[in-house]
Amino acid sequence: MGMKQIFFVILSVIVFMSPVAAQVLGEPMESYIREQEAVMDRYFETGDYQNAEAVLRPLIAKATEAAGPAHIKVLRMRQALANVIRLQGRYNDALREMQDAYDIWEKNYLKFNPYRMDAAMQLAVHLSKTGNANDALPLALEATKFAESVWGGANEQTMLWQYNTAGIFKELGYWDEALRIFDGVLPRLDAANTPKTRHYACSVSQERARLLRDMNRPQEAAQAYEETLKRDAACFPPNHPEIVHALGEYALVLYKVRDFDRMGQIMDQWHDGLMASYGENSLPFAEYLGNRALMKSHGTLGTPAFEDALADMRASVLLREKLLPPDHSFIGKAYMNLGAMENDAGHYGIAWQMALRAEQAGQGSRQLLMDTLLNARESGEIPEDEALSQAFRLVQVNHNSAARAAYEMLAQRVELGDTAKTENMRRFTDMQRRQDQLQRDMSYLAALPSAERRPDTERDIRAEMEQLSAQINTLGDTLSQQDIPFEAMYQTKPLSLADAQAMLSPQEALVIFDIGPEDWDRHYVFVATQDRAEWRELHVSIDNLKAAIRDLRASIDLRMGVRAGIALKKPTGPDRNAYDLYAAHWVYTQTFAPIADMLAGKDHIYTELRGPLSAVPPQLLVRNDVAAQAQADWLVRHHAVTVIPSIQSLKVTTLARQTARAGKPFLGFADPIFGDGTTPPDQQVASLDVTRAAMRGALAPLPETAVEVRAVAQAVGAPVAQSVRQQSTASEADLKHEDLRDYRVLYFATHGLVAGDMVTADQQLAEPALALTAGQGEDGLLTASEIASLRLNADWVVLSACNTAVGDEPGAEALSGLAQAFTYAGARALMVSHWPVESRSAVALMTDLFARRAADPTLSAAKAQQQAILAMIDAPQRAEWSHPAYWAPFILVGNPD
Repeated sequence: MGMKQIFFVILSVIVFMSPVAAQVLGEPMESYIREQEAVMDRYFETGDYQNAEAVLRPLIAKATEAAGPAHIKVLRMRQALANVIRLQGRYNDALREMQDAYDIWEKNYLKFNPYRMDAAMQLAVHLSKTGNANDALPLALEATKFAESVWGGANEQTMLWQYNTAGIFKELGYWDEALRIFDGVLPRLDAANTPKTRHYACSVSQERARLLRDMNRPQEAAQAYEETLKRDAACFPPNHPEIVHALGEYALVLYKVRDFDRMGQIMDQWHDGLMASYGENSLPFAEYLGNRALMKSHGTLGTPAFEDALADMRASVLLREKLLPPDHSFIGKAYMNLGAMENDAGHYGIAWQMALRAEQAGQGSRQLLMDTLLNARESGEIPEDEALSQAFRLVQVNHNSAARAAYEMLAQRVELGDTAKTENMRRFTDMQRRQDQLQRDMSYLAALPSAERRPDTERDIRAEMEQLSAQINTLGDTLSQQDIPFEAMYQTKPLSLADAQAMLSPQEALVIFDIGPEDWDRHYVFVATQDRAEWRELHVSIDNLKAAIRDLRASIDLRMGVRAGIALKKPTGPDRNAYDLYAAHWVYTQTFAPIADMLAGKDHIYTELRGPLSAVPPQLLVRNDVAAQAQADWLVRHHAVTVIPSIQSLKVTTLARQTARAGKPFLGFADPIFGDGTTPPDQQVASLDVTRAAMRGALAPLPETAVEVRAVAQAVGAPVAQSVRQQSTASEADLKHEDLRDYRVLYFATHGLVAGDMVTADQQLAEPALALTAGQGEDGLLTASEIASLRLNADWVVLSACNTAVGDEPGAEALSGLAQAFTYAGARALMVSHWPVESRSAVALMTDLFARRAADPTLSAAKAQQQAILAMIDAPQRAEWSHPAYWAPFILVGNPD
């Protein structure tokens, strides 16, 4: 007998040796239960879940009276009741029933009792259906691992639990992993070919089709739905709810692939099933009307057919409004579709109202909201002041990025002020970040071939996930008791236009470039000054914008003496005549030129850059069309620029001025020791191929950075001996032992590395990092995840290193992982670079910047940077430094003043 069989026998003995399990219901109760379960099963098979519930409730009451609430049969009937309730769409009621039953399992049965494991898996499903997939995953993984180990992969229960686990992965957004499990389970269910596995296969097939639909793979989804309908015909009687739902979902997929002939056939079948099972006064019929409207509207604008389609969509909305609360997502989707159709028909005011209702129901669409608002304004159907106010709100809520999220969390912590509350908020978000990482790790491990799986590691991760889930729930209760609602941590209220304008001085302007992700999107710019605001459309192709910015980046190709990992290319410098002035001017004409009237006389701009614009510093754009670099009218001559990842950055600055600042002025890290110090000088080349495709070797020493950091320390009035860490003291270990909350400015002058860099022949970075001195148990690579775990109270973090702003691909994330991590850790402003900085020019630029602030304490950081840049352009220490590759890499993110 194998170990799996022995283990199962032992578990079976444990089950039946349990005193509670040993209770016998006896006759006539056993016969009564069998009869009632048969009735319930018939209702269940026909999709009559309401009558199935009506049978189960009195049955459970009688069985509980006869055997007690902890009898296995009673508990399993309660699980069945929870499932019947869930299938009626009452997810929260179902979860309460399942949770109550599982609590009894926990109190009365051993952890690895198979029945208790089944209850754990069912609880996981209910948790997932109510939006608690984070809590569900550890339960599901443990139950599935148990089933795989004890019963094997071909067991019916194992396959069902694997399917359930895939569903939870899907809820969490790990779609590739979910699809891998579905694809693995389905053929094994077919091979088993029992009545139960055939039924399971129907469910897996439909979930697989839904997943392909959600992954935006409509052609594959259409094929999957065809297969699902064939399976369903063998699993269910005609017009069963599962078949009806599958027909409706398939019809919408066919609309996406523009197969209107097949869509018409499916719509007819769907209608027949709806009439038989639901009738016209039902949500499924409302969905049918909506899909029929989409089918009729395609290619018929301006014809009576489009009017018919519009009537169908309006009827769909009215029926949903009759049956559901106004903020339900099912209504929101209909509002969105109706808004688009009303907009196409030229009914702009109505379209705008539908777009707003869709947004209120959680179905906001940037394209629909902005299009209908612009059209309603231009047609005079809404007043200008309302349009401006709404546009300003929308440019805030319609854009999400990790950088924005980090700044908004920082704003919330700064605004809260209370130390205990802010610490609890930080702990809560820290734990959630760790939970996300564990889920990614588990997804990776679960996808490995069987021979490469790591059972011990998986077990440890599952245990930590379970513990972390409990801690998150406990701390969540604490936060609620402290009057900190969860939505306050994740849904920052947009600033009003008036509030934002009040934060600007008369010489300042706020510029937000709202660039849509697709070429067919409309693009906008919003500009506000203290007393004016404008919202204008930008008539630019996003593909052309990407191409121009790619050309700009290609003309800034520093490989000589930069702060980065070593590359294989020979060190070179940029060609002074190679800078793409045409591209720099063209980008200006498409972005800042349309608002030049609003920027006239404004010497400081706050700008939020989105899409391709996030890949270049605005300072290097050129206002005039010239052929020679010496004649270029750089944007930086007219405006100091502060980049903001979120409008909330203005709020952070205002709030920070009202809170206690750190006591010490400065802590800097420079000239770390790389390697063992034995690498020959001719191999210590600090160079970087901007493709970063083939990095090898060691990191070059940076002795000049010690001069830079000492000069900056002196400029801010910090004692050099105590505030500058260099060589052996510029170590990762020393940094982690410091209380970094004590310092107003943190300064890193070292190599900045990006994910994929080869820092040694056999070490490739998995995430961005700053290179420091190794030792005392640390590898000398301060990674983004380690940075995020730090506690800062810094006005300013300066990363005088390479590639700490964004990647070189237009449209990349607005701030790098390093910058986001420092913001999350508590930095209110950053100085980061867009490309590898040449070390000696960086020393000159940064020391000049801080020297200017020391000479004039009223000089803002943005103005000091502008002046230092102009000095390097007009009177460079070396002729080549007038090239923007040398003076333009750094951007100021946020305001440290």
